[in-house]
Amino acid sequence: MIDLLLDIGNSRVKLAIVEDNDYEYLGAFSIDNLASESIALTFLDQLDFIPNHIYVSSVASEQVEMQLRQAIACNWGLMPIFMSTQVECCEVKNGYKQPFKLGVDRWLALMGARGYTPDDFIVIDAGTAITVDFVQSGQHQGGFIVPGLATLRHSLTNNTANLNANCHRDEPYIETEGSRPAQLLATNTRSAICGGTLYMASAFVNSLITDVLGQSDRLPNIYFTGGDGQLLSSLLTIDSDYIEDLVLQGIINVKENIKKS
Repeated sequence: MIDLLLDIGNSRVKLAIVEDNDYEYLGAFSIDNLASESIALTFLDQLDFIPNHIYVSSVASEQVEMQLRQAIACNWGLMPIFMSTQVECCEVKNGYKQPFKLGVDRWLALMGARGYTPDDFIVIDAGTAITVDFVQSGQHQGGFIVPGLATLRHSLTNNTANLNANCHRDEPYIETEGSRPAQLLATNTRSAICGGTLYMASAFVNSLITDVLGQSDRLPNIYFTGGDGQLLSSLLTIDSDYIEDLVLQGIINVKENIKKS
């Protein structure tokens, strides 16, 4: 028995399988692989297994979701199950006044984090947007949504006449001497944009976590996910964990919780 799990974001799609209770994360791929039904068919056809069930977390457009449904039906004759936000699951209560308005990706990331700890925790999902959610004593306290690094940079370069930047996650933007920056500030426009937006995002996350800690009587566990999650986690002033497939693990935890109920 093989379950295929998909986490469809704004720019990437992540895949995992569960075969006879053994979980395997398959990696992250460009959302362009779902750009049309025929492209999605080619993408799915490259997988070297035939799933029995398919579970999907998606924040993509209705068009992308429809193309995926049609490709799955054509390739395997299956109907995927699209996950939805819940009022309560896995000993976590949704904190939104209108619970189903909370994005399914944010909810499932919380469900994934719950699998790592019974204590208080913060989840930071750093992708196209950066979302922060806090769970205290089993109650989701709410969170924030701000532009992600790529969105910040795109907005800056697209709305100014003479600014361009091609930023890469694994490339330092400030020259270093050993493990320390040779200087604090950038001395070229590209580094000024790439490093400045990174500084801005990390300052937001650090400041927010400091404020959350001021309202908590114990140190929560902190989990990062998303394409820029590992980079931002390295700039946090306190310990944290980066879990790339947190949403996919959340799907599994929800499924198991439903089985038990």
